[in-house]
Amino acid sequence: MSSFGYVYDERMLEHECPYDETMAERPERMAIINERLEREGLLKEAVRLDVREAKEDELLLNHPIEIIREMSALETNEACEKFCRSHEILWMSPRSERVARLAAGGCIELVKAHKEGRIGNGFAVVRPPGHHSYGRSPMGYCVYNNVAITAKYAVEKLGYKKIAIIDFDYHAANGTFYSVKDDPRILLVSFHSYHRGLFWPYSQDFDYTTKDQSIFFPLNCAMNTESDYLAAFNHVIMPVLKEWNTELVLVSAGFDAGYYDMMLDLGQSIKAHG
Repeated sequence: MSSFGYVYDERMLEHECPYDETMAERPERMAIINERLEREGLLKEAVRLDVREAKEDELLLNHPIEIIREMSALETNEACEKFCRSHEILWMSPRSERVARLAAGGCIELVKAHKEGRIGNGFAVVRPPGHHSYGRSPMGYCVYNNVAITAKYAVEKLGYKKIAIIDFDYHAANGTFYSVKDDPRILLVSFHSYHRGLFWPYSQDFDYTTKDQSIFFPLNCAMNTESDYLAAFNHVIMPVLKEWNTELVLVSAGFDAGYYDMMLDLGQSIKAHG
């Protein structure tokens, strides 16, 4: 039986915001996930993979050199705060760019281990998250787009021809969409709150669509149970993935859609992810 692999590195806890305590994406989130997995015994026979920083040429698969070098040069809290003020919903510290490289590099190593047959499936416990970031635009707590970089690495360097990204989150996978929409080798599925464009990122691009190698499920308080969610997977997503002959599935997991998350108070329409 194929082994289960996972990625976790305590260096990623170093990404935090010393100048603003309101930052919601905190180190504790990642630590608690890992502690729960260990307490439940789910990692006893798992293969823990070494984490490395993503190389510049790997980041360049999805981000221009200008933004990479600009973020790499942030050496003080003051410089980070000034930079983040010019980007939407973004917090960084002088260590954040390096930590973001670890997150992207860890995801790449997970897929490489699968391709090499060392693991069957796996889970990357990484931060900062990435699915809102694209091109020159880090935003929404996201620095580098981990899943987009990994998907592009898989098709460019590992020889995959058809990859699916399944994204579930309270918010649309806007960064991932803009990153992969023109690549016919990558299919994106996104479940997210939409409310007819009145919810962040406030764009009609994320209404229901099946264009640009994308399938969007805009949740307008209609799908609000686990049963609804499972029905969408079983009757829509799984048949599409089989027909498309998907070789690799990357799940971009946004836990702010969980029932007890603070985002529930802001109009959450998904009650659980099971």
